[in-house]
Amino acid sequence: MKPIARYQHLVAREAVMTESEATQRNGGEEKEPKKRRKDPRAGEAWGAALTRDTSIYVIGAVIGFLLALISIAVVTRFLAVAQFGQLALLLTFRRPS
Repeated sequence: MKPIARYQHLVAREAVMTESEATQRNGGEEKEPKKRRKDPRAGEAWGAALTRDTSIYVIGAVIGFLLALISIAVVTRFLAVAQFGQLALLLTFRRPS
C-alpha cells in the first residue's frame, strides 16, 4: 500500500462530513463565520506609526552623531598629539564589548 493511499479514507471522510457532525464538533452550536470588516483607518494608523518610529530613530541617530562630533573636539583640545595617537591606537586594538 502506498503511503498516500493509506490516508485517503481520512481525507474522504472530512469531505463528506454531515451537518450533525459539524454541529457536534463546535459544541452543539451552529455558528456563522464572522465577517471581518476592513477598517479604512488601518492604513492611516500604520503610516502614522511608521512616521513616528522613523522620526524617533532619526532623532537618536542625529543626537549620537552630534555627541561624537563634540567629543572629538573636546578630546583633541585637551590631548597632545602623542597622547591622541596613543588613544587612537588603544581604540583601534581594543576588544569589542
